Amino acid sequence: MWMFASLLYAQAPAPAPTAPAGPKNLVLNGGFEKVITYKNLYDAVDASNNVRVHQAEGPVYLEGASLSQAPFACSPDLADVNGDGLPDLVLACPDGHFFWFENAGKKGEPAFKSAHLIQTFLGHSPRIHACDWNNDGKPDILFGNIDGEVNLLFNTGAGREPKWIQAMDKPRWVGPPYPGHPQFDTPCVQINKEPIAIGVYSAPYLADWNKDGSPDLLVGEGSYSANSVHIWLNVGSKSSPAFKKEAKFYLAFGEGREHLTPSVCDWNNDGLPDLIVGDREGRIALYLGTKESIKDPKKIAPVEFTKFITIGGREKVGALVSPHVCDYNEDGIPDILYGTTSGLVMIALGNGKREDPELIAATPIKGEDKAKDFKQPGSPWNVNTYSGLPEVVSKTEKPDADIKEGDRAFHISFFEKYWHWTYVPWHPWHWTPPSNWPMGYQEGLYHMTVHLTPHIILGRDYEFSFLRKGDGMQLFYTFWYLDSGINPENPSGPPIEQYRNQNEKVSMSTSWSEYRKVHKLIGTKVKKLDTNGMTNTTAHLWFMFHGKGDGWLDDVKLIEVPPKR
Repeated sequence: MWMFASLLYAQAPAPAPTAPAGPKNLVLNGGFEKVITYKNLYDAVDASNNVRVHQAEGPVYLEGASLSQAPFACSPDLADVNGDGLPDLVLACPDGHFFWFENAGKKGEPAFKSAHLIQTFLGHSPRIHACDWNNDGKPDILFGNIDGEVNLLFNTGAGREPKWIQAMDKPRWVGPPYPGHPQFDTPCVQINKEPIAIGVYSAPYLADWNKDGSPDLLVGEGSYSANSVHIWLNVGSKSSPAFKKEAKFYLAFGEGREHLTPSVCDWNNDGLPDLIVGDREGRIALYLGTKESIKDPKKIAPVEFTKFITIGGREKVGALVSPHVCDYNEDGIPDILYGTTSGLVMIALGNGKREDPELIAATPIKGEDKAKDFKQPGSPWNVNTYSGLPEVVSKTEKPDADIKEGDRAFHISFFEKYWHWTYVPWHPWHWTPPSNWPMGYQEGLYHMTVHLTPHIILGRDYEFSFLRKGDGMQLFYTFWYLDSGINPENPSGPPIEQYRNQNEKVSMSTSWSEYRKVHKLIGTKVKKLDTNGMTNTTAHLWFMFHGKGDGWLDDVKLIEVPPKR
């Protein structure tokens, strides 16, 4: 037995020699072999053909806690924005984007395909109401957001094409401390020549509450604790609404509920306007209107809470809900359209008696997914784009792809202009300093960042290399790092800190070529940090593509150059 085991041992192949350890690449996933699936919601429709927008969070106060980030629901509405007699879907995203979907169905049976993206910004966590503010027969967009004011996008379109901006930047909301900026400020609803300011997360709605023939302004607020729905009576006209401090009243008290978003309809078919309000907990409250509330057309009495409306038997339908009451299927019974924190848009159809509607379980609004999902660089890359389509192309999936190294390469392609910070040639890796506030058309703007690990050692040399090619696209990169170390004059005190960067513009050609450069990452002289007397620090590598065309990137490496002996 021992002899047999010895023969087996003798016949076993010798282990392969260990390859000598080479210099370590500090750029993890530099060949883009690790990828993630990016949900492409540029058309506001997901891969399951559900209308869906990107998720986003906003700061809110929670009971017994400090300011926290919470996901917000999107804000939908229905209005005939193209004048074809069918209600279209308008949709504000919690990240400030704004879409509209044309109704491709028929009366009582809405159908939607892909969305039109409006090149504007509505602020953080906006709430919208599509209404005819100036009585010109075209729906305008009334909206509020985290700032607590009430803003307007006037519809200046003609025929079948709504137009809510005068140029790519106008109107475009911008928050404090830059009100009234001429390049991108929206018209703001004012009272006595001052903007309405009502807590935070204003939710406006236009409706003729006192039934005097002119629309009044309702605004829900999102402040912590006992919120209210406020109303300003219209002291102007149908074509030119105007409001005064003296004509402001409490319409409904939130009873300690938060983030109230109002909608108005005649819920119980008694000829009086009723108030439907969503809240932070995802409940939809009903306040039935009364004759007492509108007995005096110049003074509004508050309406009392009646009940929470259930949808499919559920009292809560998702946090920070923004309901819109409509007659979606045009059967005469109220329905409720609402957004969710997942980005989906839901419709709950009314059923039962007209005087006491019951809502069945909600279903997602459907669309047609045209902007397909794609692969993006995985960790530790962080990507952001304004007007380019970034994807990792695989030769396995696309055999004709011109990829020089490995199976995958990064590719960026221009698809539209975008209004953003003006690109500055003399400072190619950055935008103009925000204090100047110049804006301009970007014919392509995309940047991606990778965090370098382990920490680099300042004062040493590093060779940076990558493969690139492109047509009609410029490429820039920068090393950005915080030089932080012990203060030799006060070792126990705060460290010495200084932000540093080194940046380059890289030429591009229509065929693959390699770029190489050695960088010395300078740092502050300090004591007792490492053997070189230099600080260790975390660094970031930032690529920016700019232009109208496409660009490729692959095999990104950063390798420490051994010091000369």
